[in-house]
Amino acid sequence: MINAKPNLNGNSEKDFFDAALKLSQAITQVEEALGNMRANVFHGRNYQHVTDWQMNSARAGDDLQQAYAARAVATLQSFAQTVANKAMESA
Repeated sequence: MINAKPNLNGNSEKDFFDAALKLSQAITQVEEALGNMRANVFHGRNYQHVTDWQMNSARAGDDLQQAYAARAVATLQSFAQTVANKAMESA
């Protein structure tokens, strides 16, 4: 939840929507970058420097880092939606 809301002496509903849209577009770019990272960095051939019995553990650790990043993206998505909703409440 945010406390800010469109106001005649402040920003308009359109300003709030524009801010939410820009954040949403940035989130899309981050999601694409994370997908690229998953496909091109966390690939099995990039773990050849560790022994076979360590490879699964190493990949699991990297998958966990990717999951943390995905949760952060979900938090940003929720924030963008909250800002857009504030604009709709005032419209």
